Amino acid sequence: MPAPVSRAIHEHLELEARMGATSTHALAPGAAVALAALLGAVRPSDRFLGIGGSSFDVGDGLSPAVGARLGAFVERVADRIGEAG
Repeated sequence: MPAPVSRAIHEHLELEARMGATSTHALAPGAAVALAALLGAVRPSDRFLGIGGSSFDVGDGLSPAVGARLGAFVERVADRIGEAG
Protein backbone atom coordinates (compact mmCIF):
# COMPACT_ATOMS: atom_id res chain seq x y z
CA MET A 1 0.00 0.00 0.00
CA PRO A 2 1.46 3.38 -0.90
CA ALA A 3 2.58 5.37 2.12
CA PRO A 4 0.46 8.47 1.24
CA VAL A 5 -2.73 6.38 1.38
CA SER A 6 -1.95 4.78 4.71
CA ARG A 7 -0.76 8.15 6.05
CA ALA A 8 -4.01 9.81 4.95
CA ILE A 9 -6.06 7.10 6.68
CA HIS A 10 -3.97 7.42 9.82
CA GLU A 11 -4.35 11.21 9.84
CA HIS A 12 -8.12 10.91 9.32
CA LEU A 13 -8.50 8.49 12.22
CA GLU A 14 -6.29 10.66 14.45
CA LEU A 15 -8.42 13.71 13.65
CA GLU A 16 -11.62 11.83 14.46
CA ALA A 17 -10.13 10.58 17.73
CA ARG A 18 -9.23 14.15 18.72
CA MET A 19 -12.81 15.16 17.91
CA GLY A 20 -14.15 12.33 20.08
CA ALA A 21 -15.25 10.12 17.18
CA THR A 22 -13.77 6.81 16.17
CA SER A 23 -15.88 5.91 13.15
CA THR A 24 -14.53 5.26 9.68
CA HIS A 25 -17.89 6.16 8.08
CA ALA A 26 -16.53 9.51 6.92
CA LEU A 27 -13.68 7.92 4.96
CA ALA A 28 -13.78 8.39 1.23
CA PRO A 29 -14.52 5.09 -0.56
CA GLY A 30 -10.94 4.74 -1.80
CA ALA A 31 -9.58 5.32 1.70
CA ALA A 32 -12.02 2.79 3.16
CA VAL A 33 -10.94 0.17 0.61
CA ALA A 34 -7.28 1.02 1.26
CA LEU A 35 -7.86 0.59 5.01
CA ALA A 36 -9.52 -2.77 4.41
CA ALA A 37 -6.52 -3.79 2.27
CA LEU A 38 -4.11 -2.73 5.01
CA LEU A 39 -6.08 -4.92 7.41
CA GLY A 40 -5.95 -7.86 4.99
CA ALA A 41 -9.69 -7.78 4.32
CA VAL A 42 -9.51 -7.24 0.55
CA ARG A 43 -8.75 -9.90 -2.02
CA PRO A 44 -7.34 -9.05 -5.47
CA SER A 45 -10.63 -10.17 -7.02
CA ASP A 46 -12.77 -7.86 -4.84
CA ARG A 47 -14.51 -4.92 -6.49
CA PHE A 48 -16.13 -1.82 -5.06
CA LEU A 49 -19.30 -0.38 -6.54
CA GLY A 50 -20.69 2.74 -4.95
CA ILE A 51 -23.12 5.52 -5.48
CA GLY A 52 -22.34 9.00 -4.22
CA GLY A 53 -24.52 11.17 -2.07
CA SER A 54 -24.66 14.86 -1.33
CA SER A 55 -26.69 15.03 1.88
CA PHE A 56 -26.70 12.61 4.77
CA ASP A 57 -29.03 14.42 7.15
CA VAL A 58 -31.19 12.22 9.35
CA GLY A 59 -34.54 11.53 7.73
CA ASP A 60 -33.55 12.55 4.21
CA GLY A 61 -34.56 10.20 1.45
CA LEU A 62 -32.66 9.72 -1.76
CA SER A 63 -31.91 12.86 -3.71
CA PRO A 64 -33.61 13.16 -7.09
CA ALA A 65 -30.20 12.71 -8.78
CA VAL A 66 -29.49 9.45 -6.93
CA GLY A 67 -33.07 8.22 -7.35
CA ALA A 68 -32.82 8.79 -11.10
CA ARG A 69 -29.67 6.67 -11.30
CA LEU A 70 -30.60 3.96 -8.80
CA GLY A 71 -32.11 1.60 -11.38
CA ALA A 72 -28.97 1.70 -13.53
CA PHE A 73 -26.83 1.17 -10.43
CA VAL A 74 -28.85 -1.90 -9.40
CA GLU A 75 -28.50 -3.28 -12.93
CA ARG A 76 -24.73 -2.73 -12.80
CA VAL A 77 -24.49 -4.54 -9.44
CA ALA A 78 -26.53 -7.45 -10.84
CA ASP A 79 -24.27 -7.58 -13.92
CA ARG A 80 -21.13 -7.68 -11.75
CA ILE A 81 -22.61 -10.42 -9.57
CA GLY A 82 -23.43 -12.39 -12.72
CA GLU A 83 -19.88 -11.90 -13.99
CA ALA A 84 -18.48 -13.22 -10.71
CA GLY A 85 -20.46 -16.42 -11.12
